Amino acid sequence: MVVPTICSTSAAKGKLIRQKEYRIMIHKEKALQLFADKYHCSQAVLAAFADECGITEEQALKLGACFGSGMRKGEVCGACTGALMELGLKYGQTDKEDLISRQRANAVNDEMMKKFAD
Repeated sequence: MVVPTICSTSAAKGKLIRQKEYRIMIHKEKALQLFADKYHCSQAVLAAFADECGITEEQALKLGACFGSGMRKGEVCGACTGALMELGLKYGQTDKEDLISRQRANAVNDEMMKKFAD
């Protein structure tokens, strides 16, 4: 995972923005390729971010396997559940006393869901 550093120059800020855009493009291409290879959307999205989540692509494909086709019921979109699993791995609460991480996870969930709906 690339962690941005604090930049004081506009050139450095521009470079960070370009790096972020490049990572987004790579993840998008990876997810689209996995979907083209007949994986579920949930698998494709989660596997595209596996390296940043600290899991292998194989683990991501297995984890996302039962969330395809709206959890086989036409309910929540697999791309949405794959993204939420990725966000949970990155920002999820692991300590029951850590309410700050719970709030952070809820915030990124809400932001993703809002963008997904748009």
